[in-house]
Amino acid sequence: MDYEIWVNDGGCAVSLGFSEGATFRDACERFASNNLNFSQYFDIERMTYFGRRLFDNESDARGSFR
Repeated sequence: MDYEIWVNDGGCAVSLGFSEGATFRDACERFASNNLNFSQYFDIERMTYFGRRLFDNESDARGSFR
């Protein structure tokens, strides 16, 4: 399945890209294996990037800041 990877950055939803995986977690792991910058700041245990929670859609990423 294809997943979008989103993060909330100071109130703005930011798309980081797309990746395939059986689950969103798998897709994030695969994205990290192909993206050095993402992998440096990706925490698989917390599912965060730069300490910010990751989302699989823009709506949830936007709503997380409210």
